[in-house]
Amino acid sequence: MNTDVENKAVSKFLIALVETQKSFRELSRQLKLHAETKTVEVIPFSPEKIKQHHWDETQQTVAYGSEFGVSAMLQDETTIDWWLDVRVDGSGWCISANVLRSDPGEEGCHKVAEFGDQHSLDLEEAIKRLSEAVDWLGSFEIPF
Repeated sequence: MNTDVENKAVSKFLIALVETQKSFRELSRQLKLHAETKTVEVIPFSPEKIKQHHWDETQQTVAYGSEFGVSAMLQDETTIDWWLDVRVDGSGWCISANVLRSDPGEEGCHKVAEFGDQHSLDLEEAIKRLSEAVDWLGSFEIPF
């Protein structure tokens, strides 16, 4: 791939992340309008190095990525998270999206809905999967 094509692909990816953050801010704004909402936080894309372990612990790979999204605490202390996970490693990209819920008195959280892992071998395809995941998160009905 030549440098110009790579630069265009990276630019598209950064634009997709900006659009994702806009979508999250809009979801945050909508959540704040509901009386049932106590607090809302937008967690930004913040890439880091991630050590991934193989299921049988015989090998370890390195990936780079970020988990980010919107977290809302309701008046009854229930927490609902609209969550994206974007990772890239030597085998390609993985984009996943989940809606998670943690009820008062519950340790940890559970999945309410999941978009599932979307694998891509190249950045262009990863951008499409990211857009699909964001659209899916945006279509999830706010549980009020």
